[in-house]
Amino acid sequence: MSGLVNLGNTCYLNSILQVLFHLPELKALCGKKLKLNKEYEHVDAGQAFLQLLTKYWKGKANAQALTKFKSVLGYHFELFSGAHQNDQHECLISLLDLLHHTLSYPVETLGSRKDSDKLWQQAKKQFYHDGLTTYYHPDQPYRSVVSDLFLGQGHKRTHCDNCGFLSHRFEVFKGLELQIPNRSEPIQLEHCLEYLVGPTQLDQKDAYRCDKCNQLNRSRQRYTIWRLPQVLVVVLVRNLTKYHNGEMISVKDQREVTYPEYLDMSPYLSNVNQPSHYHLMATACHYGSPSYGHCTCMVSNQRHWLNIDDVQVTEAPCPNGGAQSYLLFYRLQA
Repeated sequence: MSGLVNLGNTCYLNSILQVLFHLPELKALCGKKLKLNKEYEHVDAGQAFLQLLTKYWKGKANAQALTKFKSVLGYHFELFSGAHQNDQHECLISLLDLLHHTLSYPVETLGSRKDSDKLWQQAKKQFYHDGLTTYYHPDQPYRSVVSDLFLGQGHKRTHCDNCGFLSHRFEVFKGLELQIPNRSEPIQLEHCLEYLVGPTQLDQKDAYRCDKCNQLNRSRQRYTIWRLPQVLVVVLVRNLTKYHNGEMISVKDQREVTYPEYLDMSPYLSNVNQPSHYHLMATACHYGSPSYGHCTCMVSNQRHWLNIDDVQVTEAPCPNGGAQSYLLFYRLQA
C-alpha cells in the first residue's frame, strides 16, 4: 500500500479512497474484467474509480493517475470539481452510489418469495424500492457488491396516544448517523446508540398523522435497526447549526467519543435473527471546523493499524476515540 498525493484540498477524497481501497471485496476486483452497467450515464466515472483501484494496488497511483481520476469525477459530478474542501461523509455516499450504479445488475422482484409475515414483507418491499431501484429503472431492483456490503435498514415504530395503533416505517441507510448526547461523564459510542433507540415523545408541533384514526395526535416513537449491513458505517454527527448574534452559524461538536474495537449491535435491533457482532476496520478523521480543516484516516491491514495522512503512512495503535473521529467503519465478524 502507499499514500496518496494531495492535489489541493483533496485530503477528504484521499481518506475515503484509502478506506474503500482496503475493503477486501473491492480489492478483489483489481485487474478483473468486469461487466459494467452501460445504461448508467456516469459509468465512465465508475470505470475511472476501478482503474485507480487497480493502479493503487500495483503501486502506480501517482499524482498523474489521481489527477486524471479527479478530472473524470469532476466532469460528471460538481461535488468533485474545483479545489474546494468537501465533507468526508458526503464524499463516501457519492462514491458508493457511483460504484453501485456502475457495477449493478438486475435481480428478481419482491414477488418471487411469499411470506406470511406482513411486517417482514413491508420491510423487504421498502428495502427493494428505496435501496435497490434506480432512477432509470424505477420498478426493477438492481444489486451490486456495494449494496451487498453497505445497505442497512432502520425501523421506526410510532404509537398513537389517541387510538393506540402502532405503525411501522422503514428506511434504508448507507451510514448510521448518531447524535452525540449531552452527558457529564465521558461519552462512549454505546451512549450514542442508546440515544438513537431511546423513545421520543412527539407533541403537537411535530404531531404524527395516525395510519388508523387519521388524526394528528401526540405519539410515542422509537427507532431501532431492522437490517444490519456487512459493513456498518457509523457517522458521528459533529456539524451542528446554532443561532448566534441573530444569525444561524455552523459549529463543530468537538467532544471526544470513545468507541470499542469489537461492537455488539444486538441491543439495538428489532429484528434479532441476524449476525450482530462487528470488528473495527477503519476510521476517518476530521481536524478543524465545518468550513475548513484537514482529513486523515486509519486502516487495519489485519496485522496492524496504519495512520494515513495523504502521502504519509505510519504504523499506529488501534484507535479507540478522539474529538476528531468522524466516520467509523465496522465489519461483521465471520
